[in-house]
Amino acid sequence: MKKTRKEAPPGSRILTLKVTLEESNPPIWRRFEIDDHSTLNDLHYALQIVMGWENSHLHEFSIGGESYGAILPDDYDQEPTNDERQFELREVLTRKRAKLEYLYDFGNCWAHKIVVEDISEPEPGTRYPRCTAGERNCPPEDCGGVYGYDEMLEILEDPTHEEYEMYREWVPDDFDTEAFDVARVNKQLDEIGKWFMLLEDDDALEAVDETPPAFDYEEPVSRLLTLGQPGDPLDYGSLGIGREHVPVLIRMAADMALHHALSDSDEVWAPLHAWRALGQLRAEEAVVPLVHLLRLVDEEGDDWAGEDLPEAISEIGAPAVPVLSACLQDRARGLWARVAASAGLAKVGQKHPGSRDTCVASLTAQLERFSEEPEELNVFLVSALMDLDAVEAAPVMERAFAADAVDLSIHGDWEEVQIEMGLLDERLTPPPEAGWLIPKMLGEHRTHKLVSTAPKPAPPPSGGKKKAKKAKRKHQKASRKRNRRK
Repeated sequence: MKKTRKEAPPGSRILTLKVTLEESNPPIWRRFEIDDHSTLNDLHYALQIVMGWENSHLHEFSIGGESYGAILPDDYDQEPTNDERQFELREVLTRKRAKLEYLYDFGNCWAHKIVVEDISEPEPGTRYPRCTAGERNCPPEDCGGVYGYDEMLEILEDPTHEEYEMYREWVPDDFDTEAFDVARVNKQLDEIGKWFMLLEDDDALEAVDETPPAFDYEEPVSRLLTLGQPGDPLDYGSLGIGREHVPVLIRMAADMALHHALSDSDEVWAPLHAWRALGQLRAEEAVVPLVHLLRLVDEEGDDWAGEDLPEAISEIGAPAVPVLSACLQDRARGLWARVAASAGLAKVGQKHPGSRDTCVASLTAQLERFSEEPEELNVFLVSALMDLDAVEAAPVMERAFAADAVDLSIHGDWEEVQIEMGLLDERLTPPPEAGWLIPKMLGEHRTHKLVSTAPKPAPPPSGGKKKAKKAKRKHQKASRKRNRRK
C-alpha cells in the first residue's frame, strides 16, 4: 500500500475512474484519478476513502472472470483468488471504458461499478490519487445494503415507526444524504498512509518505529502525556478535555509512536488515557477507529487493548454495537480482536440496558456459526452471553457444546454452564475427569488449562454465589490470555 499521496512515478499514466454504488437511487458516485502503477490494493484503499467507507469488512475485485482480493491467513477458508497486491492497474485496466466490479462487505453486498473514463498523462506537481467530483453521502456501514439503507431513510422520515428511535440513536444527528465534500476527501487522501497503515499494512508498525516520535499535542490533550499508568478512574473533563477535542483524542489513541514509546515512560500510557476520554465523552465518531485498534491484541499481544479498550468502547453505547458486531463477524480479523469485540458487546449490554437485547442477538447469531469457527472464539461468546444472563441463548449454547465446538477449559461442560446461569441446581452426571482434554491437546496441538477435579471449596454465603462465579470467570479469562502467550 502506498503510504501517502504523491506525484505519479515516471512512465505512468493517469486513469480517470468513475465509481458508482450500484442500485443506489439517486446514484451515489465519485470521480477520481489514480496512476496506473498503483496496485489493486492501492485502489481498494482509495475507494474506501473517496466513497466514505470505514474498511471494516472484506472486499473483492472482479474483471474478465478473474477475482482479486486480500489473501486471508491459512486457517480461514477462502475461495481461490488473485492477490490484489501483485497486480497493477495497468495490467487490468488497459483501455478507456474498461469496467471493474468492486464488492465491499460480503454481508451487506455493497456492489460498485468502476469505469475508466479517460487515460492521460500526469500533471506536473499533482499528487495522486485525486478526487475531482462526486454526489451524495456514503450510507452508514452495516445498515443492510442498498435496500436496507433505503428502508432506514424511510423509517427516519416517520417518527411513529416502531424502529424510529433505534435508528435515530444509531445514525448521527448531522447525517445528510446529499452531503459530499471533495476537499475533505482529498485531505483524507493526503493522510491515506497514516490512517490505513494502522489497519492492515504488515510493515506499518515497523515503519512507524523508524520515525522519531513527535508528540505534537497541545493543551489540554497534551496533559495526557504526563499522567502515566492509570490508577483510580479519572474525570478527564476536569483536565479541560471536551467534545471539541475528539479528533485530537482519536489521533492520540491511534498514535503508534506513543504505543511504542519506552515502556517505563509516561507517554506510553497516553493512548489508553485518550481512548478512556473518548469513552467518557461517548464520542460516536471514535467507534470505528477504536474498534480498529483491537487488532493490537493480535499484532502486539497488547493486553490493555484487549481488556481496557472494549471497556472504553462500551461507554459509547448503542452506536458501538454494529461496529463491534462487524468486527466479531469478520474472519479476516485476528482471533483475539474478535474475542475483544465479543467482550465489548457484553459490556455495552451491561452498561446500556436498552442495547442488551441487540447485543445478545449479535452474540447469539455469531455462536450459531459454531461449526465454522474456532472453539476458542466460541467459548468467549458463551462467556459474553453468560455475562448478560442470556438464558434465551441457552438452546444455541447447548447445540454448540453438543457438537464439541466449545473449549471446555474455561467453564467446563454444558452442565457447569447451566449451573452457573441458574438453569440447573446441580450436576446430573459425574464431572469429567481431567484426562478428557489430553487427546484433544495432542490431536490439535493446542495448549489448554486442565479443569481441576479437586474438591470444590465451600460455597460463598447465600446471595454471593453469582458474583463469586463471575469473579472466578474473569480470573479464568485473564489466566487463559496469559497462558496463550507463553
